[in-house]
Amino acid sequence: MPGYQCECDAGWEGKHCEKDVDECAESPCQNGGFCENTPGSFFCSCAPGWKGELCEEASCFDSTDDFETGEQGWFATSAQAWEVFHLTSDVEGDTAFFAAQQNGQHTKTSISKLFELPPGPAILMFDLWKNVQEPCPFDSVRVFVNGESAKEICDPVYNGEVFVDLAPWAGQPVDIRIEFDTLDEVGNDGIGVYVDNVTVTTCF
Repeated sequence: MPGYQCECDAGWEGKHCEKDVDECAESPCQNGGFCENTPGSFFCSCAPGWKGELCEEASCFDSTDDFETGEQGWFATSAQAWEVFHLTSDVEGDTAFFAAQQNGQHTKTSISKLFELPPGPAILMFDLWKNVQEPCPFDSVRVFVNGESAKEICDPVYNGEVFVDLAPWAGQPVDIRIEFDTLDEVGNDGIGVYVDNVTVTTCF
């Protein structure tokens, strides 16, 4: 009897094209993408900040936390029992992170969250309402990225947006921390600070 040979479609192999090729064995997904083998093909689930069939294209990343439904992954911390932090209503009636000043007490508190930054330029933005007693080095609001000081707001009275360039940390996991520190317990007769609408974005 004459023999025969099957010409298999892409993704199949074997004498009768009955075997599914495991394309994931070649690790086709780039930039941390997860490969899922499917019958006759495969599918890449891309890591944040990437898109495309093989996760080869950088995508726009945008994350905004308005605290209306709680902390939204932000961690609030206090080093001392007398330091005050809580989520409450700010001057406009929206839920926000609030750090109060209290006369005779040292307040140092912060919120932090981990982000996976895609490659390319990125910025951090947030709304800040600040009414405190003294300028820097006292009563300052500072932004830290992976433990490095990236921004300091020194004005005792401030009401507006704050912008921080995250380009030096592009393509890295970053721990962003927003901290309020009175530095001492003297002259803390102000109201405190409110932080709201925290955004990390590459969408310009």
